[in-house]
Amino acid sequence: MAYTKDISLITLLLAKNYTESYVTDHQGTPASAKKGTLTIGTTWSGDDPFTQSVTTTYTATDKTVVDIMPDPDIVSQLQADGVSQIIIKNDNGGLTAYAFGAKPSTSLTIQVLYSEVI
Repeated sequence: MAYTKDISLITLLLAKNYTESYVTDHQGTPASAKKGTLTIGTTWSGDDPFTQSVTTTYTATDKTVVDIMPDPDIVSQLQADGVSQIIIKNDNGGLTAYAFGAKPSTSLTIQVLYSEVI
């Protein structure tokens, strides 16, 4: 299955800035939101999208949403590797990274926002 480049990494970086501005404007994060990081290694499966389980110290539930907030260095690395988009999917508390366009060539530790939704 082929995927198009729906969201550019520039858009993703702007979304990070929007999220940070929203948090600042609302005097902090919602009670359930926690800043943290997750680590994506270099062992990818599949072929566009590429997939991989992620490592985190946060205990995800089936209601955890993970918003990626990459810094400019991460965005530059992803662009250099040809990655158009990375998303995190939650499957019953198991978090999986999906990379579109290409797979990152290096291990990445990315800042994220974990939120529990109803």
